[in-house]
Amino acid sequence: MSHIGRITVTISTGDLDGASTNGRVYLGIGGREFRIDKPGNQFQKGDTDFFTIGDGSNIEFSDFNNLPIIGDNNSPRIEFETLSNYPVYIRFEPQDNEDNWNVEDVKVQVTQYNDDPLVATSNKRMFIDLGSNIWLGKRSGLFLYLDRFECFNPKITYDPSKQDLFSIGYMEYSSGDIKGDVYYPLDNPGPFPIIVIAHGNHAIFYNPANRNQESCTRNPGWIEIPNHKGYDYFQKQLARMGIIAVSVDCNSTNCKAYGIINIEERADLIIGSIDHFRTLNADVSSIFHNKIDFQSVGLIGHSRGGDAVVLVPERIVFSNVNIKCVISLAPTDTGASSGQPNGYSFMTILPAGDGDVSRNDGAKFYDKAIPSPFKCQLYVHYANHNFFNREWPNDDSLWGGSDNPSVMSRRDHEQILSAYGVAFLRYNLLNHKEVIRFLCKYSIPLNVNHENVHLSFQFDNSLIIDNHEDGNTININSNNLPTTQLNSILVDEYPFRQGGGSFNNSFFGNSTGMVATDSGINGIFSSQLPPNSNIEGKEIWIRTSEVYNMQGVLPTGESGFQLGLEDNNNVKVWIDSDEVGTLLRPYYRGISSTKTMLKTLRFSTLCFLNKNQELQLNNIKSILIRTNRGDNRSIAFDDLEIMEILK
Repeated sequence: MSHIGRITVTISTGDLDGASTNGRVYLGIGGREFRIDKPGNQFQKGDTDFFTIGDGSNIEFSDFNNLPIIGDNNSPRIEFETLSNYPVYIRFEPQDNEDNWNVEDVKVQVTQYNDDPLVATSNKRMFIDLGSNIWLGKRSGLFLYLDRFECFNPKITYDPSKQDLFSIGYMEYSSGDIKGDVYYPLDNPGPFPIIVIAHGNHAIFYNPANRNQESCTRNPGWIEIPNHKGYDYFQKQLARMGIIAVSVDCNSTNCKAYGIINIEERADLIIGSIDHFRTLNADVSSIFHNKIDFQSVGLIGHSRGGDAVVLVPERIVFSNVNIKCVISLAPTDTGASSGQPNGYSFMTILPAGDGDVSRNDGAKFYDKAIPSPFKCQLYVHYANHNFFNREWPNDDSLWGGSDNPSVMSRRDHEQILSAYGVAFLRYNLLNHKEVIRFLCKYSIPLNVNHENVHLSFQFDNSLIIDNHEDGNTININSNNLPTTQLNSILVDEYPFRQGGGSFNNSFFGNSTGMVATDSGINGIFSSQLPPNSNIEGKEIWIRTSEVYNMQGVLPTGESGFQLGLEDNNNVKVWIDSDEVGTLLRPYYRGISSTKTMLKTLRFSTLCFLNKNQELQLNNIKSILIRTNRGDNRSIAFDDLEIMEILK
């Protein structure tokens, strides 16, 4: 066996009043405890302290409070292979009952040493607790247990749509052409946020003898399709957690010509429903009197409804209505709106097997959306257009022919909309900040087919390194700093959209990005950062995908790349894309319908530090991309940015 030769401990004390301590602190690891102390005062308010045990020890009483170091095998050893058999923790021994300590961050890194020769290896393991700001003391507990750090290991946690806080009520409403239904929370005075849902274009009547037979005209004995009731499962979930959920009957706009006029008509129905509930909110005789918070309004639209909800914020004129978020589900894009969602958080859900809006028009909305403060895109493999609405029975993915893969069950579709859509609405309308982790793949919702959900996401406070939208060529990044290309890499900027100048016709969004092709092995693209960039406690986010080659057959196996950091001492550390979630592959739907769709990968700076502690995260010179597969495939990149780690 090999053993642990060095343990480095980094502890940050909180910046809160009373956070400091002069008590004793111990590290438990590998079945042992070590006292963490050195000359001077440690664990003071706002300070970060560094300790080394073993090789290079700086702790007190190191003659016996230590690991065996080179040339000394008398101290008890901790075997690297058995490290996981024991918990890793911090234990606090306060001076008295009044001595409390606020711990903000803890990082513990262990380094494996070979027995013969007795030298350090590159094998390391890290344990962390970040951003907890936990109080330790005799009145609050004395132990803080640490998690093993992995570069990318989102945990399945809970279902964010299952928050049953209220009994719910139901009613239908009608005022001329303005009609629909609403689910709402009971037994609470409110006021509550409100969301308004708009369905898309669909047949209006069905044959009661065969539900799959639908028509735009009423045949004898046929029944009108309540298209707006197809999202009742979603409305009920929202009402139970304290959101009034309205669904607008848009049948009067169905079976009409596709175009801007039709989208404007749908937008006016949505605005009319908002105005109807404004009237009810002001009516002392209404059950909604003073129960609606019109400063917290959300919109959800499906298909043509998804086009309309992007138009509504540009068209609505009510001064007391604040639209905080919009979900655009499998939307069309007629050009009715500016095409640039702005002033609210935006989400689009794009079914990869959509047989109706097969161009996934919502990708254009995402690319142009300005995060205010957040935007995200779900590209969902094995999903179709119809199965999100319970009144739409037919599998539209079959409309494209035999090349289309089979899709998930209707239940899987509903669970994806429920989990991710509710998380988005809770974050924006209820200020439930922790659920944003589901939308950035820090956490995975329970009982959801998450493997098929490929997320892109961006906040308004990220530091953009290069979004390729500046028109300053591939040689200059968005900070007006130089880039360089080394070895055999071929790199340039291209429109990621249909039309002239694109890399190929597999791009259906509306942005500019970078495509890299390695004609050999280990081509490197380097993007310089501002001087002395400090990226401690941050992540590198980048959107990326394997480019569809337009040849009708996907190459066997996955491709990938490596992302590197280089500091001003020329120390370079690389993390492979396979370590943080793998590269998104094209979803094959035939030669002309297969797309290159990007998703966001997160590279934590802790990953780099875990591989090489000599890397100075407070003095980074450049971010590197290395195409190291040697498979001659092209990889698309966009939105290279630096972001705080979400805690």
